[in-house]
Amino acid sequence: GTSGIGAETTRVLAKRGVRVVMAVRDMKKAEILKERIVRESPEADIVLLEIDLSSLSSVARFCSQNNAGIFSPNLEFSEEKIELTFATNFLGSFLESLDI
Repeated sequence: GTSGIGAETTRVLAKRGVRVVMAVRDMKKAEILKERIVRESPEADIVLLEIDLSSLSSVARFCSQNNAGIFSPNLEFSEEKIELTFATNFLGSFLESLDI
């Protein structure tokens, strides 16, 4: 998200008042981008979280600090009729690679 379409998406969403959470590999580049966006849109709410997807220890650290997973003791389903815990904790990670 620190260059190209990711940076532009962050800029436009922040300008429109959306809180943007960026998971980034290079915090220095992310800070520079955030500063540039905040100068343009002082009300921008951008949160930077560090993660290097090529490093399993980085991914594990990120997940332990920013766990967005769920567990439901009840049998529940997503709107696509997939078991909710599986859909959230596993399939959600692969959404970008799916041809939907």
